[in-house]
Amino acid sequence: HDAAYWDFQLVLAAAKASADTDPARADHLLKTLVDLNIESTDPSLAQRVYLAYGDLRLDQGEYDSAIETWKRGLFVDAELPALENNLPLLQHIAFAQIKNLSSKNDPEKAKEGPGKSEKDTEGSKDTELSPEIAECQDTLDRLESAITFQENALAGLPDSRITREARADRRQEIAVADWSLKVLNAEMNLFKVSSGETAAQAGEAATEEAIAEAIEKTIAEATSGLQDAL
Repeated sequence: HDAAYWDFQLVLAAAKASADTDPARADHLLKTLVDLNIESTDPSLAQRVYLAYGDLRLDQGEYDSAIETWKRGLFVDAELPALENNLPLLQHIAFAQIKNLSSKNDPEKAKEGPGKSEKDTEGSKDTELSPEIAECQDTLDRLESAITFQENALAGLPDSRITREARADRRQEIAVADWSLKVLNAEMNLFKVSSGETAAQAGEAATEEAIAEAIEKTIAEATSGLQDAL
């Protein structure tokens, strides 16, 4: 198992090194690692592969494929709840979902399609985006729960089972995730208002004042998150 572990590490390192210069080779290597079913021997290592594989998909503009890859990484071992609370994977999923929403809400893309009035286009856009907004909010809620889970797990870990350096690294990972959550929540609030989602729920059109308020809230939450991380 030790030999296989290090062979796996070498292939993963080679895939990461090839990601920029030879994406096709990186894709082949990462797919090979996924197909090897490393989950059965080292689930945490498997999550690193899914993280890298999803990053590669995202770099190629394949948002949906990247998100699904990261989601698979969350469930490499159903008997280990810590894996389902993987902070980097959940952050990647949330960031990609929000970026994907912003892309689909592009006003220029909304105008595409002959024979559609602006009103019809906006109506179909809101209908299409609502389930995706709910899915993204669900991811943010899961990230918040995962942060709490990891905080409690670290607090309950005695010094005899973790080094000082490792504890500091875990604290930093949690702090970064908490900062990311604040920024993501702020972006989500702004997106809901600018896309008309919040206004639709209230039964009225989105106003410039509401958008300005959302922007101020975004800045405030991002600043708060940055201060907490520092």
